[in-house]
Amino acid sequence: MVVEYTAEFGRLDDVARAIVYGSRGSFLKAFANAWLRADPFNKRILREAWEEIIEKYDLVQDLREDRARMAVER
Repeated sequence: MVVEYTAEFGRLDDVARAIVYGSRGSFLKAFANAWLRADPFNKRILREAWEEIIEKYDLVQDLREDRARMAVER
C-alpha cells in the first residue's frame, strides 16, 4: 500500500515541531516526537489521535500565538 505525504501531514508536522521545541509537558512532547518520527503509513494510524490531542489542548492557537510573539520580538 502506497501512502502519499499530504499537506495535512505537513500542517500536523508544524504543530508537532512547535511542541517539541516549545515548553509543553512530557506527554505532548513524546507524542509529537512519535508523530515526527513516524513514516507516512504510521502517520495515518496516529493521525486521528494526534488531531484529537491538538484540538483538546488547543495547540493550533498556541502555535499561532507563538509565531505572533516571535514576529513582534524580531
